[in-house]
Amino acid sequence: MQEDKIKLITQYMQEIEIASEKDDFQVNDSLNELKELQELSGRFPEDFDYEKELQEALEEKYGYFG
Repeated sequence: MQEDKIKLITQYMQEIEIASEKDDFQVNDSLNELKELQELSGRFPEDFDYEKELQEALEEKYGYFG
């Protein structure tokens, strides 16, 4: 009976370790994606008009809603 508890605790600890490794991978993936986004920043010209570009993209995709 005591051995069964030890086995359960060991399995539980292994599952926690696996879950932790998955979280680490997700964090690393997120950090890599953030770095990619940061590298993209500054690639737009200084006179880039975000609102105008957004409006044009919305009109192109959905049509004009006036």
